Amino acid sequence: MIVSAPARSKATKAKLAATSSKIEMYALDVGEPPQQLQDLISKPGNAEDWSGPYVKESDLKDGWNTVFIYKAPGEHGEFDLSSLGADKKPGGDGNDQDLGNWE
Repeated sequence: MIVSAPARSKATKAKLAATSSKIEMYALDVGEPPQQLQDLISKPGNAEDWSGPYVKESDLKDGWNTVFIYKAPGEHGEFDLSSLGADKKPGGDGNDQDLGNWE
């Protein structure tokens, strides 16, 4: 099946929102956001109240099958979760536009 670029952008926005919620659930359980996205899948050694897995591996990828960029602490909040869009480069317009959980 061929998926259009606008559909991939919409899917990415939805996955950003859903994964951000899972990061927030992790932070409520553990007391802080994960150090890396993989901590949502596998319990890190320092996370006593970890109640995961919080996501599946596929939840950590955007509509173009590229792993989300994660930064904690973030520049826009407690954490930033983003995608570089279709072109996989910073910046861009339309389907190449960067997308983030702060938008």
